[in-house]
Amino acid sequence: MEGGESAQVMASGMAATSTSLLQLCSAGDEIVSSRTIYGGTYALLANLLPRFGIRTRFVDITNEAAVRAALSSKTRAIFCESVSNPLLEVANIPLLAELAKSCGARLVVDNTFSPLILSPLRLGADIVIHSMTKFINGTSDCVAGCVVSSHDFIAALNDINNGPSMLLGPVLDSLRAASILKNLHSLHIRMSRHS
Repeated sequence: MEGGESAQVMASGMAATSTSLLQLCSAGDEIVSSRTIYGGTYALLANLLPRFGIRTRFVDITNEAAVRAALSSKTRAIFCESVSNPLLEVANIPLLAELAKSCGARLVVDNTFSPLILSPLRLGADIVIHSMTKFINGTSDCVAGCVVSSHDFIAALNDINNGPSMLLGPVLDSLRAASILKNLHSLHIRMSRHS
């Protein structure tokens, strides 16, 4: 669906987001993030990650000058939602990918609101996250998430010595995975109706 090399299913969208950002960042690093994002993600970036020495600069992600001004040698990730929750701002993913690469950072895109409609990896993003609880599952009967990226990134998430997915245990259980797989047959119909 996303066209990535590899993926990891998680117990929630927040698990997908937090493990991805913890894989990219260490104490002293920075994230440049859209100011209009899901509330749980905002709380992660504004309240929890600073406890680990990871700072986030919140910007208007649709304003190129604001994004450029926030980038520094400490920036490890630019984070945005393809279509923001709840304001529905649309990120310029090719531009953000170019800006991320210019400072050695990775572009992380939460594509929860637009599966099948937009493919951030094809537009230059490095990592795509979904809260599968919402549109991918479509029936609100379970909580799940996923990370889609390169083989190397997913392998690093699962590294036995320091991978956040391995060490924090946020992987999705098989019953929920089977439930979501069952509901995928109607995703193309549902997304057609949404768009």
